Amino acid sequence: MKQSVEFNNYQLIEEPYSWQGTQKVEELIQDNLLAQYQRLKVRIAITKENDLYYIRDGQILRMQFQKSISYNSDKMMIPSKLPNILYNLEQIQYLQWEGEYSKSNEKIGKWKAKWKGETLIDVGGYYNWDEKKHGLWKDIIQNYSKLVQVYECGIYNNDKKQGEWKYLYEEEKIGGGIYNQKSQKNGKWIDLSDDFMQDTYVTYSGEYKNDNKIGLWEIWLKHKKRAFTPYNTQCIGGGSYDDRGDGIKIGRWIELSDRLYERILITYNGQYRNGKKAGRWDIWLIQQSIYQSHKTNLLMQTQLYKDLHNVKSGGGSYNGENGVKIGKWIEINVGFSEHELITSSGEYRNGKKVGRWQTLDEMGGGQYAEKGQDLKSGRLIERSYDFSNDLKVFYKGQYNDGKKIGKWEIENERMQIGGGYYDEGQNGFKVGRWIELCEESRSNSLITFTGEYQYGKKIGRWDIWYQNYEKNKQIGGGLYDEKGLNIKIGKWIELSDRFSQGEKVIYSGEYKNNTRIGRWDIWYQKDKEFQRIGGGQYEDDGIKIGKWIELSKEFRSDYQPSEQITYHGEYNNGKKVGIWVEMNQKYKKLKELKYNN
Repeated sequence: MKQSVEFNNYQLIEEPYSWQGTQKVEELIQDNLLAQYQRLKVRIAITKENDLYYIRDGQILRMQFQKSISYNSDKMMIPSKLPNILYNLEQIQYLQWEGEYSKSNEKIGKWKAKWKGETLIDVGGYYNWDEKKHGLWKDIIQNYSKLVQVYECGIYNNDKKQGEWKYLYEEEKIGGGIYNQKSQKNGKWIDLSDDFMQDTYVTYSGEYKNDNKIGLWEIWLKHKKRAFTPYNTQCIGGGSYDDRGDGIKIGRWIELSDRLYERILITYNGQYRNGKKAGRWDIWLIQQSIYQSHKTNLLMQTQLYKDLHNVKSGGGSYNGENGVKIGKWIEINVGFSEHELITSSGEYRNGKKVGRWQTLDEMGGGQYAEKGQDLKSGRLIERSYDFSNDLKVFYKGQYNDGKKIGKWEIENERMQIGGGYYDEGQNGFKVGRWIELCEESRSNSLITFTGEYQYGKKIGRWDIWYQNYEKNKQIGGGLYDEKGLNIKIGKWIELSDRFSQGEKVIYSGEYKNNTRIGRWDIWYQKDKEFQRIGGGQYEDDGIKIGKWIELSKEFRSDYQPSEQITYHGEYNNGKKVGIWVEMNQKYKKLKELKYNN
C-alpha cells in the first residue's frame, strides 16, 4: 500500500519559504493497553535553496538542508533535485543519515543511519560516484519506528533493486520476493502492510507481473497474545485484480482500514467497478476472537461476517463514475480507540466534507468551510486524537483558514493543564513559552514538556514534568541549541519510550550535536526514589562499546524483583559479542545468551 501525499495546493508564502504543501504521515502509539496508528497531517515548506522544513501544529520538527546546488549562466541557484520526503513522524523527529559528499556535493561511499542519537548497526550501504546506491544494502522500511524495527535487505545495481529482496524482523524473514532486471516486482510476493506492530501485523500475498498486481490477492493477519508466544495466522480479506496487468481492482473486496489495532480489526466491504469504488460500502468491526480461533480463507469471509463476532458500525456510498464519497456517511472518528468507539456522521459532496460533522456523543466537532476544502474556521474545541475513556483531553482555541492562531489551551477534565500561543501570521508557528502534553500520557500519569519556542523551533532549556495523583514534579529535561536547529546538546535526562505509572524508567547522559556520547545510565523508580539499574558507554558517533547492562523489553518498575529482567554483556562496535547473562533484580542468573564475535 502506497502512502498518499497531498501536494495539490502549493503556494508562495512569506520568506524563507518558496512553496508549501501538506502530507499525511504516521505515528504509532502503543502502551500496555492500546496499540494504534494515527494518520497525522504535517505541512512541508521548501525554500528557494531547496531546503526542506517539516511543520506540525506550529512546531518545526525537522530542517533538512540541501547539499547539492549548482548555478546557471545567470548565477541563479539550481537545486540538483528535490530532497527525499519522509512519511513517518518518528523518522522526521529521530532519523539521521551520515556519510560523505563528493566535490560536486553528491553522496558517495559508505552511509549509515542513526536513531535518536544512536547508530543503527549494519544499516546502510554504499553510493557510487553519481549518488546511486550500489551493492548490498540493509535499509529501514518506510514506516520504521521504535516499535517497528523492520528492515529490507538486498542488492542494488546502479540504484535499481534486483534479484531477491527480503523483509527482516527480529532477524527473521517475514516477506519479500524477486525484482527483475528492470527493477520490477515479478512472480509471488509477500508485501508488508504499513501498519506494522510488534505483536500484530498484516501481509499481502499474491502475484506481480512487471510491477502490477494480478489475480487473487489475500490479506493475512499475524497476531500473538503476548511476547515470546507463536503467531496465529489468519486470512482476513482481499480480492482480485484484472489479469491484464493493469493493477485494477475488480469485483468484491474486503479491505482493511488505514489503522490497525491489537484487539479489533476495521474492514471495508464493497464492490469495485473498473478500479473505482461504487455503490454501498459497509464498515465492519471484527473482534479479536475471530482471528484467534478461526483459520479461514478468502472465500469463507462473507459467511464469517454474518455469523461471527462482527458489528456493522457505519458506511456510506461512492459515486461509481469517479469513486468519491457522496451523501450521508457514518465514519470512525480520528479519536477512535478500542476502548471507546467514537463515530462521526455527516455529509459528503463530491468527495469533500460539508456542513456540520458531529460525533455520536455530541462532543467536539466543528464547522467545515462550504467551499469543500476541509479548512476549519472559527473557535473550536478539539478532542485529542489519543482520546479515550482513560484520558479526556481537549484543545481550545481559534482557527483562521485552517491554521491555529492566538492563545490555545489544553484541558483535562475541565482543568487547564497546558497551552501557549501561535503567531497571527500566515505560518501559524508556536511562539514563546509553552506547556505541552506528551501524547502517551494516561489518567494516572500526565507527562508535560515545558520550554520556549522561537518561530516554531525549540530553543534553550526544556523540562519534563510528571504528575501522579495530583503531585507534579520535574523528572527530566535538557538543552536545545540557541540557533533553532532542534539539536540536543549537553546533559539530558530523558524518559523511556514506554514511561508510565507502571514503568518509570529514565536515561541520563550527554548529547553532542544530537548524538549520544560518553556514559549513559538507566534509572528506575523504586520506593519513591530513582535508582541506577543499568547503562554503558557510547563512542563519539553514537555506537555502543564495552560493558552494558540493559533492560528487557517487558521491564516494569512495578513488577516484583524476580520479574524485573536485565541483560549483562559486552558490545564491540555496536554489536553484542560473547556471552550475555539474563538476570533478575534478586541477582539470580536465569540463562546465558551467546553472540558471535
